[in-house]
Amino acid sequence: MSRDSRLYLEDIIETMEKMQGFVAGMTRAELEADDKTAFAVMRGLQIIGEAARRVPETIQATYAEVPWSLMIGMRNRITHDYLGIDYAIVWRTIHEDFPSVLPDLRRALHELSPCSVTVGEPGTEQMQTVTGLKVTEDEGAVRDVLGRRKTCQVLHFTRRNPFGGC
Repeated sequence: MSRDSRLYLEDIIETMEKMQGFVAGMTRAELEADDKTAFAVMRGLQIIGEAARRVPETIQATYAEVPWSLMIGMRNRITHDYLGIDYAIVWRTIHEDFPSVLPDLRRALHELSPCSVTVGEPGTEQMQTVTGLKVTEDEGAVRDVLGRRKTCQVLHFTRRNPFGGC
């Protein structure tokens, strides 16, 4: 079973945010001198590049503003030319590139998320919003992720997934 593409996007976002936290309050010189942080940052860049490589080409093409090939290329460079790491580039990547690409990645993740359905009786404690459900044609039922029919009143339906889903 292949891994859900959204999980790769989550990995990229989470890793970028962690890396920003790792270097918060540091100077570039402090990063270079701190072996643990430098090692964590390099590992983070590898994770980002590997996750980006695994995002399907159709999603990469839809979100072309995300520099997929640059993320993959940086991973390859760090993995195969680890002695030639330029900390100035790494520093700029974390401080300039991450803040500009994170909103695009978050938008992609949001748009690729399954639809959500609010189900239940209006004004009761039984009302809830559930994601990953499929609304049936009669709109009087939804199907869970296993395809089981759940009869309920559909109060609100949001479709956010251009690549399928509900």
